[in-house]
Amino acid sequence: APQDKSSASPFERFVIGDRLVLREGDITSDQWEALSAFLENCPHIRTLRFQGMEITAREAELLGNGLRRIRHIT
Repeated sequence: APQDKSSASPFERFVIGDRLVLREGDITSDQWEALSAFLENCPHIRTLRFQGMEITAREAELLGNGLRRIRHIT
């Protein structure tokens, strides 16, 4: 099936306006680099919200450049 823009990334469905809201279970341990790439390609996202999640130092490191445009993380 052809992909439309909304299904280009598994993270697209978690975007609300300029926020990306992730809950425990929304991301697997091997998706952090993909999340970083997604954030780099979505300059309109300014806020990251992690609900009920603990972020490890490794995961934060994998986010790397994806955090450049992020202004708020909760």
